[in-house]
Amino acid sequence: MKLKKIKVAGIRGFNDEQTVDFDGKLIIYSGPNGGGKTSIGEAIEWLFYGKTLKRIKGDEISKREYAGSYRNTHYHGTANPFVEAEILDTSGKLRVICRSLEIDETSTLMVDGKASRDLEEFGVSALYDRPLILQHTLQDFIFMRPKTRYEVLSAMLGLEPLVEFRNAVEAARTEFQNSLPPSAVQARNRANLLLSNFRGYPLLQPVLAATTQGKIADARKHLVEICLGRVAAGTPDTELIQALHQTKAAKERSRLNWGRFSINPIARPESHPSISSLGQFNEFLDGFGLSLNEALGSVGTSTIKPMPAKLRSFYELGLGLIEQARPQTCSFCLQDTLTPDRLAEIRQALEPIPEAEASMAKARTFIESLVAALGGHWQHVSKVVPQMPSAEERTTIEELTSDSIATRDNYFASCEAVVSAFANPGNL
Repeated sequence: MKLKKIKVAGIRGFNDEQTVDFDGKLIIYSGPNGGGKTSIGEAIEWLFYGKTLKRIKGDEISKREYAGSYRNTHYHGTANPFVEAEILDTSGKLRVICRSLEIDETSTLMVDGKASRDLEEFGVSALYDRPLILQHTLQDFIFMRPKTRYEVLSAMLGLEPLVEFRNAVEAARTEFQNSLPPSAVQARNRANLLLSNFRGYPLLQPVLAATTQGKIADARKHLVEICLGRVAAGTPDTELIQALHQTKAAKERSRLNWGRFSINPIARPESHPSISSLGQFNEFLDGFGLSLNEALGSVGTSTIKPMPAKLRSFYELGLGLIEQARPQTCSFCLQDTLTPDRLAEIRQALEPIPEAEASMAKARTFIESLVAALGGHWQHVSKVVPQMPSAEERTTIEELTSDSIATRDNYFASCEAVVSAFANPGNL
């Protein structure tokens, strides 16, 4: 990138807002001591990194003494101190970077008016990638250890990744000079064993061939395609291993439903829910009968006479057959006899008797409760109904209990006793 100009206010030697122009091939600033030359460099350094090497070194000596040293003592502006720069990025586009100083000496970075965490898009990130050497750091640079100075210069020239790569190669060469580490040996042995197993499955031959040729990406692609054919459609690659485990577990469970052959103790008849819940049914039935009798009594004392059931069904059927396009035409005689007054009269006659509505609502509630209770009752009853293993399931049980023959024979004998008892209810 190319630095065009900066605006500074309240930072180091800058009090009021000032603009420093850098729009040229070579810029030289000169002036007496205390004229602000170093402050220009520190302003740029603070803009890019949110800190300066001078302050970092000072904090190592005394954080208390150097606290507040970023802010100009005489700055009394209403806005926070800031440094703003206009730059040209690598594509030649004009960009604006601004960093403002908060009260606690943290900073807020903005790029083109939007908050940003760093300046990595401009290549500014590493500790030693600073594009300038200031007066207060020159002495440190000169007296650095040769290795550290080499790293700093390499970072400034953009060679840091190459240096890291070289160091990694040298470290690996030293480590593997005599023999591979145990982890590498273990990984190689596991890979050889896995490839050996692949040879026994024709479906995995493409995976084996690609792995042998070093085409790991192709091998992975083949393997993923094979696995996706064994799990639910639409499973993403990131969830493939979990889906394979679930498919395997479901397949194993489907071979034998152990829940059918549970030998957990069954509660005594007088305490089992399948018997104790029967009394609840009588309560619902009694409540329904009382509510129905109340409704019948209300109908008998009402001034509105109930319509006969057959006539009610006739009128309800006729109203349901009326066409919306011709509401005046009777559905049975096909004559235009249904005036609005006549339709209103029929609908009023079909209205339920108001005095019986409350009782009928109670009756419906009791019936709904009874239906729900019957559903729950069946769940309890089904648990005490024995389900004997089929011939295929008996074979599976024999294979799974080959090491416990006595226990298996006792179980089969118990099953036969249960079947015999249910075949002769008198013996229960």
